[in-house]
This record gives sequence, C-alpha cells and structure tokens, in this order.
Amino acid sequence: MDQSLNQAHFYRQYLRSELDRRTQQNSRYSLRSFAKALHVSAGNLSDIMNGKRPLTYKTAQKIVNNISISPDDEKLFMGSVVNEQLHRSLDRTDPKIRNLKRTFETRTIDVDIYRLISDWYHLAIMEMVFLPDFRLDPNWIGKQLNISPLQARSALDRLLELGLLVDDGTNITKRDEYISLQRRPGLNTNSAQISKQKQVREMSIQSLENDPLEERAMTTVTMCIDPDKMEEARKRIEKFNKSMCQFMTNGKRERVYIMEVSLFPVQRKSEKL
Repeated sequence: MDQSLNQAHFYRQYLRSELDRRTQQNSRYSLRSFAKALHVSAGNLSDIMNGKRPLTYKTAQKIVNNISISPDDEKLFMGSVVNEQLHRSLDRTDPKIRNLKRTFETRTIDVDIYRLISDWYHLAIMEMVFLPDFRLDPNWIGKQLNISPLQARSALDRLLELGLLVDDGTNITKRDEYISLQRRPGLNTNSAQISKQKQVREMSIQSLENDPLEERAMTTVTMCIDPDKMEEARKRIEKFNKSMCQFMTNGKRERVYIMEVSLFPVQRKSEKL
C-alpha cells in the first residue's frame, strides 16, 4: 500500500488516542469537552475522527495550536492532512492544499536563488503568513518590519515567483518547512551571505539597545577549542537550529523573530612550523 496513504490516517489516530488519554485521566471528560479545548464544533470533530469528513488545513492548524503536541507528532499530523487531501479528486481538495503540496523536509536552494532573497525581510515575510492577523498588504507588512512598501511588494512578488510562497486565491501560504542554502565544497561565503549576516547582526544590535530583556535572549560564551571539531560543531548547530525552530513554532505564532548562532575565532591563526 502507498506509504503516504497510511500516513494520511495519522491525524485521525492521534485525535482518538488523545481523547482516550484525557478520558482515562478524567472519566467525565467528553467529546464535547475535547472539541471545546480544540476550538472546533463537537459535530465536526466527531465526523473528522470517524472518517466521515476530511480535516481541512485551516482546522488542522487550529488544532495543533490548541493541543499539547510534540514537534515530531505535529510534523506527522500536518503531513497526514496534506497527504489525505492530495489523494482526493482535485475538485474536492481543500483549496489551501490544492496548489500547496507542501514538503515537511528542508528545501535546499542554490546560490543564485539565495541571492534573490538574501535581504533579511524575505524570510521574515515568509514567516509572517502564520500570523493570525496577517494582511496581504505591502503597506501593512512594511510598517510591521520597518521596511518600505516597495520593498515589501517586491519581496512578495519574488517569493511567489520562486514558489516559496503559494497563493491559492484566498490565502498566501509558506510551502516548505525549512530552507537551507546548498553548500558547494571548496567555496567561501558568497557576497549575498555576507550581506545577510551583516544585516542580521546590525538588527541584533538594534534589539540589544531597544527591546526589553523579556522580549529577547542574547548570550555568549568564550572557549579555547579543538579546531578539528569545527565540522561536527557546524552540524550540531544546524541540528540545534531546527530543534529550536520546532519548539518555538509549536504554539501560538504571534510575532516574527530571528535567531542567529555564531562560532568564530578571536585569536590569530598560529603558523605551523
């Protein structure tokens, strides 16, 4: 059997299991109580759990925002919703998914595409689509990010043209969970990456000077290291970034942040004899 069809039932199995867990903890807990906690109607929830109606992408997002779910299970939950919808006939597919075919793995882009979206606000706009009050309005986006409406409009057009955002006629949706730059062995950091990193660090300084401590987290550690471990350190940092992203986005998504991690030498490189 097609593996994606098996995965399509995960969200239904998860909801049944979660309801069972709650009723075991409280014998008075009911389907109606469960529906109220998830902010959906009891009738719809019953039909969804019994396979009488598919779970829409919008309702799935509402559920994961109102339930305690691990990052791995959330990935399977949302992925199963997408997979089930994609196996429906086109005219019965949720419009938010019809053109989405969202991947829940990292999308790798090459240097040429990266150069087009290297200004920091491109990725910020991609994350803004998760805001409950998001507006497809360059003036509103510009005001929120402190950029010009022209920059916001150009960035939106570029992201849509590249397929990094998807417009289904009703909503703008981010297609891929993660985006990373394709690394080419032997190449140094390109000019676009350097520009992006400078922008981020300048914004970090602005945040340090202007944002209250409870709205930011900044820390440093200085250490004498074994340089031969740099490659492994880079892999661990990438893994940490993804883990932190999954943790911070699992819940109410109300404000866009940037997290940057740096590991660099402060001592001159000694010449080996």
